[in-house]
Amino acid sequence: MIRAALLTLATFFVLASAAQARTCRDGKTVYRQAGVRVFSHGGGFWACGKATRRPVHLASYTGPYGSFKVLGRRSGKVIFVFEFSGEGGGEDTSVGWFDGKRARGGQLAGHVSNDVLDVVVASDGGMGVISSLGEDAGVRVGYLAPGRGELVLATIDGRYAPRSLTFTTGGLRWRADGQTRTVPLTGEPLSCTAGTTLLEHEGARLFEVFKGDRDRLAACLPADTTPRILASTSVRDQDPWTLDSVKRAGSRVAFLANDRIGLLDGPTISVMRPPGYDELDDVALATVGPPVFASQGHVLRLDGTSIASLGGVIEPGTLALTDDGRVTWRNADGRAQNVPLAGEPTLTCTSGTTLLDKDGLRVFEVHTDATRLYGCTPGLPEPALLLAQGAGERVVELTRQHGLIALYVVSRRGDRVIVLGPAGVRVKAPRESLAYAELRDVTIAPDGSRISWRDRKGRPHTLDL
Repeated sequence: MIRAALLTLATFFVLASAAQARTCRDGKTVYRQAGVRVFSHGGGFWACGKATRRPVHLASYTGPYGSFKVLGRRSGKVIFVFEFSGEGGGEDTSVGWFDGKRARGGQLAGHVSNDVLDVVVASDGGMGVISSLGEDAGVRVGYLAPGRGELVLATIDGRYAPRSLTFTTGGLRWRADGQTRTVPLTGEPLSCTAGTTLLEHEGARLFEVFKGDRDRLAACLPADTTPRILASTSVRDQDPWTLDSVKRAGSRVAFLANDRIGLLDGPTISVMRPPGYDELDDVALATVGPPVFASQGHVLRLDGTSIASLGGVIEPGTLALTDDGRVTWRNADGRAQNVPLAGEPTLTCTSGTTLLDKDGLRVFEVHTDATRLYGCTPGLPEPALLLAQGAGERVVELTRQHGLIALYVVSRRGDRVIVLGPAGVRVKAPRESLAYAELRDVTIAPDGSRISWRDRKGRPHTLDL
């Protein structure tokens, strides 16, 4: 049987091609059981059984390093996995078997390391494989015909039941989350019941289905008899379709599928990729109108125009769009944000995205033609402009003295020290080696023209503003 733990693992650097093993006593043993010995020799791996007179070659590395794993036995065959990678990056994973006389193997799809969970061998030597991209992510079922590489058949929705993979007449069958599924060895015919379901809503179905080397995102609406292909990627990319966020508003559904935004709206379904945004954090929609999304520190419209800055890391799933035109979300530190979809009509001390709100001090960002940083204090009648360009990623209050407040702003355009008071704002870029965490015992000159502090070693410093 294939054991949950790997029976053996060998990892080494290979600078030359494998040398031929001449006898079954050569090399270093990495597995020995039931009359089978697997060993490393000269940059490759070999096996001998009771009926073999000379070593049988299993694997050799063409890259500078790699690893070899013996998973155990299945139906009298020793199952092994080997990986190698080149100096240019990427990893190739292959699986194989040795029955005491012969060895066969084939390469899995893609150029990312695969975690092989289960392998079964058919009577003709073909292999069924359950593999993942790590920690049960991207679990898939593949078939390797004799002498061929992997044909990906399906992804698995749910937790795979160990050792449930088996060959049936013309197909592979397995269980996941108590459900049994069978897929033909040639791949599933395209239909509205094929593939792995990602989303169902009011008779509509969104699903992932494979054809050859293409991983397709497809959908069927209630009146459809033929699936709609919404998007397609290469199996070699090893980027299975997953829904990272699903939001509902009335009968409408918005979702994130990898780097695409989808909208299911009555009799229509559409998928689009926002220009210039590959990593999407969240999506939201109202009962009417287009969705909005969060990415790269901003809330944006579908055309990529910014509505507001996020004010830090967004808590997953919290982006929302109300029917009265407000966009809301929560940051990872618990701060609640609320901005108008149409933009701020007037600038007030309640506008924009909050970066700091403490004891009457509020520092916030407002996005119009650019992102600007403002501050409000009890002694100021209206918002004071702190930075005209460049969004602040974090604002730290250093001290309050003489009716003045000293701030440290971590900004993508460079950090700033700011002194804010009734007489106005002073801004200065600190030296590059300065970090707000190193400032101790900060003091402000009465006129706000200088701040002083001590570093971690107690040494005094000053900065003129």
